[in-house]
Amino acid sequence: MTRRIVKPQPYGFDHGYPYYRYNKITDTVIRSKIIKPRYKVGETVYLKEPYLLDDDNDFGATVKRKYSKSELEISWVEVQTELKASNNKMDEIINSIFRRQEKSEWLNSQSMPEWCAEHFIEITGVKVERLKSISDKDCLKEGVKEGTMGYFYVDDIKGCFDFPQNAFAALIDKIKRGTWDSNPFVFCYEFKLVK
Repeated sequence: MTRRIVKPQPYGFDHGYPYYRYNKITDTVIRSKIIKPRYKVGETVYLKEPYLLDDDNDFGATVKRKYSKSELEISWVEVQTELKASNNKMDEIINSIFRRQEKSEWLNSQSMPEWCAEHFIEITGVKVERLKSISDKDCLKEGVKEGTMGYFYVDDIKGCFDFPQNAFAALIDKIKRGTWDSNPFVFCYEFKLVK
């Protein structure tokens, strides 16, 4: 399970979907727009992570992923087919990747193309709730672990908490300070690993 903040924060709900209100500067009428989740039930999504391409030969490259021990050998022909690109466009894309890579060892996960991904998930459920409405069971699905001294989140074994929600609150505030206290509406995505 994972949670993503609803943007913009909703004004209310219509048929189970959050909506926000707005009016144009030239308009005196207040309009509403439904905010739909980014992913739908049944949709398959690839997980992005920092990556790099090792241009080891003229025929292809090795895709290395920061959090994975496996590597992917891919030919430039396969890349070109995946991108549906012409030869000129292909050279432009590959040069762009290597230019970005020169600036830092790992490329930003947000720029990871699907053909470099190792893991794919299928969305099995979507709901909207307030962040603080998370259950103890969902906290454990979100990276909180139970230890002998209490609950903690994966990166912080030193900090121990009496309740899963307290550990989750610390984790959320580590990502973005003040998020737990603001208690925003979030889309809750349930998923299963498919590859």
